Amino acid sequence: MPLRSLLLAAVILALTVGRAAPAFATDGAASLRQAIDLAIASFNGSASVAVLDPLHGVGYEHDVARIVPAASLYKLAVLVEVYRQANAGQLSLDGSTVTIEDDDLVDGGTVTDDGTTLSVREALERMITMSDNACARALLRTVGTHTVNATALALGLTDTRINTTLPAEERSADYNTTSARDMQRLFSGLVKGTILDAASSTAMLAVLGRQQVNDRIPSGLPDGTPVAHKTGNLDGIAHDVGVVTTPFGPRVVVVLTQDYVDYADVVALAAAVAHDAFSLPIERFAADVSSPLLSAVTSGRPFTATVRVTNDSTFQWTGTYDLASHWRNTAGTYVRWDGDRATLPALKPGESVQVIFRGTAPNTTEPIGVLELDVVHEGVAWAGTPVRAIVLFAK
Repeated sequence: MPLRSLLLAAVILALTVGRAAPAFATDGAASLRQAIDLAIASFNGSASVAVLDPLHGVGYEHDVARIVPAASLYKLAVLVEVYRQANAGQLSLDGSTVTIEDDDLVDGGTVTDDGTTLSVREALERMITMSDNACARALLRTVGTHTVNATALALGLTDTRINTTLPAEERSADYNTTSARDMQRLFSGLVKGTILDAASSTAMLAVLGRQQVNDRIPSGLPDGTPVAHKTGNLDGIAHDVGVVTTPFGPRVVVVLTQDYVDYADVVALAAAVAHDAFSLPIERFAADVSSPLLSAVTSGRPFTATVRVTNDSTFQWTGTYDLASHWRNTAGTYVRWDGDRATLPALKPGESVQVIFRGTAPNTTEPIGVLELDVVHEGVAWAGTPVRAIVLFAK
């Protein structure tokens, strides 16, 4: 029987890529949880905390979905939108200017006088490194509140929204909002080069690395440790979020606090979390997905894939872990990156579950495609060990 007939009879040939044994963390991972839990328990106020290894998996999360007043963290969304518009040719970082107007001084916390004209790059520098509210207001007026919010939403920052410069009927709150979940997504994307593009992500991290307000996260780190971060303050609210260079690689650190009694407690909490993130091993995210048993796969049509998924992580999966698909062509180019999903049940380390994955094949004229199935912690990380199957599309 000709080879093509054999392939048609079988429909697919599933090939599982070789994978190394899962990298289980030491007991230090438990120590990280215990240390940060203790620091939060000792904090006299409300705290949302996250520590993430953006390149290899998840870390520590505490109350990350809680929506809080953003304070000056809204300036991160403005930063991203300015770079987006610069990339699109809508403005120039060095060739375009902003002028501080009287209305830009209403929030206080300014270092730039009324009537001052700055390049967009200079205004960005002051907005981030000195948290200058006047420059932030001028830049926001230039790029537009609606466009900032739309870009944040497109990046998956579903809790990050500027409200104070919107008409009253369009506001979702009386203040600008964010969450620890959004902040770890943003900084993880900056580290991985996926916020706009690699060059823009690197440039934004460079600005954040020149931060001059360094009393929180940096206070818990050895002198000279590189930190790219942004603080935020309002009455009873103090935040610090960023990425720290550690002996283990980059770590995203998020500390959002409110309703505290003493600001010294905020500093102590941020310093403790930063110290633990710098010095302790983190839990690793890993999965094993078996070779899929596929139904007939036709271009543009639904199909099913039956696989066994095993939790090879050092922690239990709960709530937001999915089996997800990608499609490549035979040259290796993605034709659909973020495809269908199947929600996974709670799985302890080492536990497995059989999953019937239902998806739709991409529309393509090519006779052969490559299906990838991997586990994703939604909005945070991919396990990074996909199973691949060579698929011959049925006629």
